[in-house]
Amino acid sequence: DETRGFMNVHKKSLALAKKKFKVDPEYVSALLYLETRHGKLRGKFHVPSVFASLIGARNKTIQANLVVEAKKRMTVDSPPLKDVL
Repeated sequence: DETRGFMNVHKKSLALAKKKFKVDPEYVSALLYLETRHGKLRGKFHVPSVFASLIGARNKTIQANLVVEAKKRMTVDSPPLKDVL
């Protein structure tokens, strides 16, 4: 099982995360599997930009700019904006 193997390889880091954040290794491993297949799926987004956008998301001007950018990047497979805003 891929997740068990991941947990075995990263046992030390997962134990530290459990101690610091009080989250069981199984949850961390399952989330990482769902989101990235344990690092195999890296996505197409520049992660620091995504986090920077989230930080500024409370600012109404930034929100409006994010909506404009999202509309530019939408494809037929994109969810409706009303479902993600």
